[in-house]
Amino acid sequence: MPNTAKGNAYKKKYSEKDLQAAIEAVKKGMSKRAAANTFGIPRGTLQFRLHENLIKTRPGPPTVLTMAEENTTAEAVTSASANVSEENLKKWFHQIETCLKEEECLHILENPKRIFNGDETNFLLCPKTSKVLALKGTRDVYEIDNAPAKCGLTVMFTFSANGAITPPMIIYPLKRNRADIAASVPPEWGVGLSSNGWMNKDLFLQYITNVFYPYLVKENIELPIVLFVDGHKSHINFELSKVCKEMGIILIALYPNATRILQPADVAAFKPIKGAWKKGVLE
Repeated sequence: MPNTAKGNAYKKKYSEKDLQAAIEAVKKGMSKRAAANTFGIPRGTLQFRLHENLIKTRPGPPTVLTMAEENTTAEAVTSASANVSEENLKKWFHQIETCLKEEECLHILENPKRIFNGDETNFLLCPKTSKVLALKGTRDVYEIDNAPAKCGLTVMFTFSANGAITPPMIIYPLKRNRADIAASVPPEWGVGLSSNGWMNKDLFLQYITNVFYPYLVKENIELPIVLFVDGHKSHINFELSKVCKEMGIILIALYPNATRILQPADVAAFKPIKGAWKKGVLE
């Protein structure tokens, strides 16, 4: 370590990125002295890191994951999602612009009332908390999970760019609708049924036809409009595309594996809604 004034901690003036660039330059033929001067790396450090027997270590006890595994699991996203680049997204936006220009619909983007984002999310009927109740002195506390604990409802929401919320569609894990459910749901909302309570292509078509499009007509929203949705197979299919075209709904699938970045509903709306739901259910 270089000498430092007494009481001052040593702080290196280069980054690992600089060091790796210097190493790469040497491997391509640059002298060590030139690489050290170019990238601001101490020559001794560069020479040490170039040694073929070097195994880079870090302070602390041995880790459970290797460096490669930690880099892979740094965020809870898939490898495909992690590889989405800014360049990919810019190309996607450019393709949308080109498509809307060809259809002479680019002016739609000037009116936030005509731009929509649709997405669904799940609401657990038995949300978990961070606290448990147990007898005093109990060393181990177990929770016995059963099917109802994981049971939930899927709700399809659509938001416009000006902040309006269209009537949702609730999907129940039922085979037949119950009279009490039918009586409790507002008439303009949609009700869907599936074996697992999840969205599927038939239910999404019902939502567009019976809930979303009637809302557009009722609110006198100028058609055509743009609707951004996740490109999952539960949303996009030929029949839906044909129906949307007839209704004046320009359906655009979000860039694959990038909904965590591009999905406005996911990023901005669902967290407060689900937080309020959990609080209400627990109370």
